[in-house]
Amino acid sequence: MLTPEQCLKKSGLQGDWVIRSIDQGLSHSHYKVVAHEGREVRAVYAMRIYQTHDRPWLDHSHELNVLTQASNLGLAPQLIYRSADDNFFISEFIEHRPLKVCTEGSALSFEQGRLLLAQLRQMTIERKMSMAERYTQYVLKARQLRPSVIHDPKFIHVCSVADRALSVLNLSQWQWQPVFLDWHEQNLLYTPQNLYLIDYEYCCLSALPLEMASLYESRLFDDHQWHQLKQWMEVTYNETVSELQLHAARILYLAMCYVWYIASDVNAEQDFPEILARIARLTEDK
Repeated sequence: MLTPEQCLKKSGLQGDWVIRSIDQGLSHSHYKVVAHEGREVRAVYAMRIYQTHDRPWLDHSHELNVLTQASNLGLAPQLIYRSADDNFFISEFIEHRPLKVCTEGSALSFEQGRLLLAQLRQMTIERKMSMAERYTQYVLKARQLRPSVIHDPKFIHVCSVADRALSVLNLSQWQWQPVFLDWHEQNLLYTPQNLYLIDYEYCCLSALPLEMASLYESRLFDDHQWHQLKQWMEVTYNETVSELQLHAARILYLAMCYVWYIASDVNAEQDFPEILARIARLTEDK
């Protein structure tokens, strides 16, 4: 994998740089890069360096094509440099701050959600991945990485309820819609002027119920704001998602989250009880 110093050299950006690691993701490393001129800070950038991976649901060239459009729209922080081989990029750095610090409450407003979705819809997204394809890829990879899950009662149960949920959703034909599918607080950045969306790894064309499930389970919206947003989405996307279908999509989405952790070889045992509890609440007496 490239080093931050090698990336800076390739980019042609000049300066006396101080590099600090922010986080090491599953498929990338993320850095804060500060350029000094004497005692003054001249520029502050974010750098993401991609690692090699064998996860078929990821496509970094596609992700960067979407990111480039998002940057041009002002939906993502300004893109400063994108490598020719799509193995790293440099962008404007914006400090992540908790949602409750940046909003009047602890939730996004309907208008904020509407604006983010409207900007997503302006982009040209070419990659298609159906709900069934994504779920199947996660399951196959999980079984490959941890063969023991085949006999794990929790894994078997999660896959069983996901299969039933998918069968409910497959009773309808869904249009190919632009979806983000990774809605959570860590993927939002704030300035006094703007709200940004970052991390487009899962952005593709897929079915609307799964996007609604991701938005709902993110808990970014209170009930009133959520209902407004769902109504707006149904009108704007020209598709209706019934409560039964949304219920099934939420089960499928949570099951995907559970299986994804295993498929990505993440040690996230602390997250499993919460996901399983949510699935249990949705599947009681079902």
